[in-house]
Amino acid sequence: MKKSELRQIIREEIENLKTPYKSKYHLDLTGDVSKDDLEGKYSVDLSNTSVTSLPDNLRLRGSLDIQNTNIKSLPNGLVIGNQLFADRTPITSLPLDLKVRSSISLSRTKITSLPDNLKVKNYLDLQFSNLSSIPKGLKVDGDLFVNNTPLSKKYSKEEIKKMIEDKGGYVTNRIFAENV
Repeated sequence: MKKSELRQIIREEIENLKTPYKSKYHLDLTGDVSKDDLEGKYSVDLSNTSVTSLPDNLRLRGSLDIQNTNIKSLPNGLVIGNQLFADRTPITSLPLDLKVRSSISLSRTKITSLPDNLKVKNYLDLQFSNLSSIPKGLKVDGDLFVNNTPLSKKYSKEEIKKMIEDKGGYVTNRIFAENV
């Protein structure tokens, strides 16, 4: 298959993401994915693929799902118009300029810290991650899930809430910090 044919199939596959679970092709995406392949208005689901990296300055109007991939880091300049799902990836940190309009899910990742002034709507899920500290200015307009993290093993949810507030941040709903 020619590279141009593969790019066309990818573009059609991305168009099919307008309707959940509609897929004309089964793609085995491997290695790098170009900005031209992904940039656009709609959500991109790369979960359970062999993709290992994403292009810098990627802008999506919808969600980005990279669960169960080997993507080790998110690109600089990443803007996501809805949700980021990066559960079960080897990600250890987030880019300083990351913008996500809604929820972020990083459950079961190797993430140890978050960028200062991170703002999240709906929820921030860090369960079973390696999170051990709270950044300055963390703002969560919803729930914060830090169950089974080094942070929750060391501090109570009340102490975590106070740390967030002392660093100029807030969580508008609940903080979940239980350990199983």
